[in-house]
Formats: sequence, C-alpha cells, structure tokens
Amino acid sequence: MVFLTLHPMEEERKLYPFKLVPIEDGVHSVQIADLGYQDTEVQNGWLAASTVSELMEMYMDRLVGEAAFAYYGRQFPVASRYIRVEDRLPLMVCPDDEIASQRLDFLGKAKLWYIADAAEDARIFLGFGRDVEPAEFYMACRHAANSGAGSGKANSHGTEVEGMLNAVHPHKGDYFFIPPGTVHGAAGHVTILEVSECSPLDFRIFDWGRESELDEFDAALSLDAAFDFINYRAHTSACHCHEHEHEHGEHCHCHEHEHGEHCHCHEHGGHGHGQEGPIHEDREAAERLAKRLTDNPEFTVTELRLHDPMHIYSEQFGCFVLYTCVEGEISLQIPATASEPLQNVILKAGESALVPAEVKDFFLVPLDRSSVLLETIVEQRPEIDSYTGEESDGHDHDGCGCGHDHHDDDPDDDEPLIYS
Repeated sequence: MVFLTLHPMEEERKLYPFKLVPIEDGVHSVQIADLGYQDTEVQNGWLAASTVSELMEMYMDRLVGEAAFAYYGRQFPVASRYIRVEDRLPLMVCPDDEIASQRLDFLGKAKLWYIADAAEDARIFLGFGRDVEPAEFYMACRHAANSGAGSGKANSHGTEVEGMLNAVHPHKGDYFFIPPGTVHGAAGHVTILEVSECSPLDFRIFDWGRESELDEFDAALSLDAAFDFINYRAHTSACHCHEHEHEHGEHCHCHEHEHGEHCHCHEHGGHGHGQEGPIHEDREAAERLAKRLTDNPEFTVTELRLHDPMHIYSEQFGCFVLYTCVEGEISLQIPATASEPLQNVILKAGESALVPAEVKDFFLVPLDRSSVLLETIVEQRPEIDSYTGEESDGHDHDGCGCGHDHHDDDPDDDEPLIYS
C-alpha cells in the first residue's frame, strides 16, 4: 500500500466534498470501495488521486465520523456500484458479520438494490418462492452445473433451480433490501445500483451453466462454503415495488417486513427533508421529496428527488454522506467564506461524491429539475446484549478477528437528521 504523505499544514486543512472516479470493468461501475484490490480515487481538489484507503489512514474520524470510526476503524464502512445485467447475473448469497469475521476475517454483506433502469424482460431473483429443502437446492444446482457446463444456457436443471426462486419483474425506481443469507440474482436487461457493506464476500452459488474466468470470482466463495448460512425459507421480507404480481403468481409483499409487520419505511418522524425556503408541512409532499429506502445498522439509504435547492445541515448526521446521482444533474455546493472560495462539485447520472463528516453545511442544487439522488449514511445504533442486558454496539471488539482497528471511544449520542 502507498500511504498518503502530507505536509503538516495540509493535514490541518479542512476537508471538502470528494468527487469519486468510478472503477469500470464493463459489467460493474464501482462508485466507492475500500477493498485493496478495488480502491476508489478522488477526482477533484488538492487531494486528487488519493484513494479512499489513504484518506482513511490520514483523516480517520474526520472523514467518517467518530461513531463510525470507533466501530470500523480504518475500514471505510460501505461500498457502492452499478451492475449492468444484459443476460444473467450469477446467483449469489452473502454472509452476515458474525460468520464473515469468524471464517474469513471480513465484514459481512447486507445490500440494497435500487433499480436504475429495467427493460420488460428484467427479473430480480430474491430468495425462494417456497420453503426449500437444502439438499433439494444443492442437488439441483450441482446437476445443472454439471450438465450445462460451458453452454451458458439454463438447461432443464437450471430451470428447476429458477423455479425454486422468488422472481420479481422490476421497474425503474424499485428497491430491494437483501439481508445476509438471501440468495439473489438477476436476468434480462436491468441496471442496478447496489449499496452494501464494504466487503468482497459475494458467494457465487450458481452461474446458469457458464464457466467463469479464474480471477472473476474467488473459488472459495462457492455453494459448498455457503451451504449452511443460506436462508431456505420462503422469502417474505420487503420488496418495495410498483403494484405488480410476482412471476410465480403470489402478490408482491411490498409493505410487509420479514416478520409480517407493516412497513414504516415512509414514516420519517423528524427526518424531514425540506427545500430551500419554507419547510414543507404537507406530509405527502415531504415523502415525495425524500423517501427512506432502508434503515439498518449497516447503512441508511434515502432517495432524494430534487426540484429546488436543498440546504443540508449535516452536523447531526454524525458521519460521512455518500451521494450518487441516479438521474439528472446536481451541483453540490459549499458557500464561499472570508477564507475559502465557493466549492462546487457537479454530479451527473452515474457519478458519486463523498462528503466528509467534518463538512457540516452544504447545498444540493438541481441543474435538472428531475434530478434523483441516493443518499447513504451510517448511523450507529446500540443493541441490548442478550447476556448482560446492557447496551452494546452489536460487535464483539475483544478478539473479534475481523481485522479492523477498533477503538473504545464512546460515540456521541445519535441525533435526528435535520434538513431544511
């Protein structure tokens, strides 16, 4: 690793919004990653060409916030990438944090899939359409792989595997939270914006009879290695879609969470987004402007539809903010001061910017009045330890083996997010 070396005066300079250089490989456009083999670079300003890992080494909590740094250390917490599917995406599954740290010394991988574009033939596979016996699924995958190797086409056994899956016909703007243990994939022509924990642990469990390049996937991340942490129950957690039927006939459970309770994803209570000027009092108007897509310990993602400038007071986030422009074009601005000129970062569709935690006040200005952004933050939430009954951050810092540089600093109490 090449470490960023700065003059002492530069270390004290205030950080600014970083426009990120995507890493392109044809299928993926990695917006941000801190994985060693994938390390996103900054495009603009005096830290241009610095990587995310270098910024973490130098600026630590100034970049990600005190609570995030106390938990993740010098590992940047989230990753984001576009996935362009034109045929079939391999069927994958990801472990949770506990399994990932115990077995592979990494973070687990919860995901959000946001549909940036979808053709009529697009399908998303999300868990199983019915309860499946592990041996039944394993044998169907093995038979399909053996009989279809090299063909690149789903044979009769591949059709058997597909018949077990919960398939959804997605539309632009749909979004799906994918918990660890949930098998997932895609087919047809669809562009997905994926937000996830920063982890390489995509276990490829079935690739529809295709043979992949040796360096495309880690051979250790296979069906055999994932067999015991796959959730084989019928998938019933939230898939926030348009009103449409699932491929296998059951109605879409768009407003039901995994345990059946009604979805509260659109009830912000204090997380109000308002345009510059009077704050919206109309609840429905506010929800059209800012829609919470997922709110989990791993990350929180909000969709922002900008028609007018929005003033962001990010101090109460307590962490970094990642913006990805999904549609249109926006200007991310920090107003000029007596000592600093106006700072302006332009984001077009498919581009991302990272706002460091120490940047407390900025504006989002739509240059196209149909602009759409995804906003990602990490909020630290205490959990109750089942053994002691005391509050815990949900992570075993003592000898956890996760490979991250943890600290014992108590994070500041979480505050509600404020927009006006």
